[in-house]
Amino acid sequence: CPRTVARLGEGGLEAVSDFVASDGLIRAPLGKRFAAWADSELSRDLADLASLEAALAHPLPADSEALALGTSESSEELRLDSSVVLLELAFDALEDPPGPLERLEPPLRLACRSTGEGEVELAELEPHVHDALRKLAQASGAVTGAALGLDDETLASLQAHGLLVPDRWRVHRESLP
Repeated sequence: CPRTVARLGEGGLEAVSDFVASDGLIRAPLGKRFAAWADSELSRDLADLASLEAALAHPLPADSEALALGTSESSEELRLDSSVVLLELAFDALEDPPGPLERLEPPLRLACRSTGEGEVELAELEPHVHDALRKLAQASGAVTGAALGLDDETLASLQAHGLLVPDRWRVHRESLP
């Protein structure tokens, strides 16, 4: 999380030393481990920046089922694309002004998703949409679109952007000559 460490200024070396001393030897991306540490040890603006940097630097693997089978098929049950990371930032970590990060009211709600082409997409979400997706992520399963409490247009948009994917795909039978 280079932008986060740079913003620590002269205390950066001490903070990094504290992180290294507390970090366990686990097989997880360094940026994600640093962001988790920053969430409890640094100010909220720096923790927000670290979480954004970690999500962009260490994206979850693209959802191979959704990539192979597509996301546009209508389905009664939907699930969150397995690569989606939801972020709620109280500070504008997308910008990198020389001074302090701007406090946002309300917070910025983002979805970060791997495209499967080595890129990561960020989508800004309305608060009620972010809340619905957060509940779906915590449920770790599939639900009907109606259970999310979102209108059809929003559900279609979330599917078109690959954030929501069908839980099941239909088998289409074709006869070959």
